[in-house]
Amino acid sequence: MIGALRLADIVQWSARDPRFGGWSDMRWAPDGSLLAISDRGYWLTMRDGVWTLGVLRDENAAPLRRKEDADAEGLALFPDGVAAVSFEGRHRIDLFGVRQGGHAAPARTGPSLSGLASLGAKSGLEALARAPDGRLVAGAESGEIWVIDPAAPAPTPVKTKLDHPFGWGLTAF
Repeated sequence: MIGALRLADIVQWSARDPRFGGWSDMRWAPDGSLLAISDRGYWLTMRDGVWTLGVLRDENAAPLRRKEDADAEGLALFPDGVAAVSFEGRHRIDLFGVRQGGHAAPARTGPSLSGLASLGAKSGLEALARAPDGRLVAGAESGEIWVIDPAAPAPTPVKTKLDHPFGWGLTAF
């Protein structure tokens, strides 16, 4: 027990597969499967205790292999089967179609966000979430937050910055 918080459970994942690990974010999909992304450029789907591992692919279907391209950090799922994934290194948001069984289709370019060039190599888009109203919320470790309405004809992100006087960085929503 920590203050008013009580630890309910602990889950430890392990596998002998060298691609396994570095999980940055995970979400429950509408079909009940667990989707996760790694900072090594992999995509994991787990359903009924069976997991499938695949590589994240760029818009040309080539695997994301270089660390600066593959460092996936945030994951947001949309009801239409689109998964938004934020990356640090080469800061961006890419959109993936989640196929049956959780395999991700090659990426499409996501919304363009102003100010990404000023983020440090390891201080990128760590946090990503879909708000109840359908907007996408992206956050950088440095406290910048972008709110994007993907339903708008030309989505224009609204940017703000959190004041974080305690020395911590934003890493999740």
